[in-house]
Amino acid sequence: MTPPGAAAQARAGGRPTGCRDISLEVTQRCNSRCLSCNTWRYQRGGLAGQPTDRGPELDLAEHLAVIRDARTMGVASVELHGGEPSLCKHLPQLVRACSDAGLTTHFATNGLHYTRALVRALIGAHLGGLRFSLDGVGKDHDRLRGVAGAYDRLVRTMGMFVAADTDRAVGKSIRTNVSSANLARIDRVLDVAREIGIDTVTIAFHACVSDEVVRETNELFGEAIASLRSAVPATLLPTDVRVIARQQQALQEKARRLQIALTNTQFLLQPPEMVPRGIKRPHRGPCRDVYGKCVIDAFGDVYPCETLRFRLGNVREMPLERILAGDRYRQFIGTYEAHRAKLRICDYCCESL
Repeated sequence: MTPPGAAAQARAGGRPTGCRDISLEVTQRCNSRCLSCNTWRYQRGGLAGQPTDRGPELDLAEHLAVIRDARTMGVASVELHGGEPSLCKHLPQLVRACSDAGLTTHFATNGLHYTRALVRALIGAHLGGLRFSLDGVGKDHDRLRGVAGAYDRLVRTMGMFVAADTDRAVGKSIRTNVSSANLARIDRVLDVAREIGIDTVTIAFHACVSDEVVRETNELFGEAIASLRSAVPATLLPTDVRVIARQQQALQEKARRLQIALTNTQFLLQPPEMVPRGIKRPHRGPCRDVYGKCVIDAFGDVYPCETLRFRLGNVREMPLERILAGDRYRQFIGTYEAHRAKLRICDYCCESL
């Protein structure tokens, strides 16, 4: 069925996007200092090199306007993105507004900033899903997250959600990003999941984007659009293929024994020469997110995806549906389709894991 917004976009002269999913950055602020992410370095700025101060972040009324637009367009789900979403003071109101509008909501969290009252409020607002970012056990996690005591605080938060969600209405999972610092002990996250009562774990490589790929992407589009979020040291990627092979078997065996659903371990199946570069998408076909998703950052700028931050417009200046029907969207699609085979930045996008 054609989304309600598609006909309006066609009448406006734009190519219908069929946008079904929105990533709404509720705040760019973050209380982690992760080695694998630069978001915290660019607070109040743009992740593709925009000015360092673009005014205040969107407030509750502006977020609610976006949600109304999303409902009109036939959007199905909204990821409440960050930064760290729990630092947004009106997060429960946003979850409630989305659920009242029939939109599924989910977000990822570092688990540092939670009280029992916040946990109850989010569950009561009908949050759809929650993904806890756990990059190891104890000091492994703390080192990669750049915050002392981060592991203990996250474990406490996960326990609060499991205890409070008596109806098991919120889908809960753990995502672990593999790095050179945690690979040898990566299977221990399954023990944590089992102990807490979370039965789904995702294991994935970091996406490490080189300066060369950033420059190459910007040249293809004629402006600075490559996300700097993942432009982190390649030394984070493990290179010992023998250790990776051993951990693959250990993970699979332990997951079966503990009855945990283990997802997205395809990074372990890559040819050895690809391991130092991260996981590569298995084909070079068009990315579904480019046509079916959009990203709205904390200051209202709209992008086609997190990796290609080609500014389409701002929701403070016009409704989201008009932005996705505008000239900038057509310009982006034209350039993307002309150069898709050359976009190495897309080959290592963590959104494809």
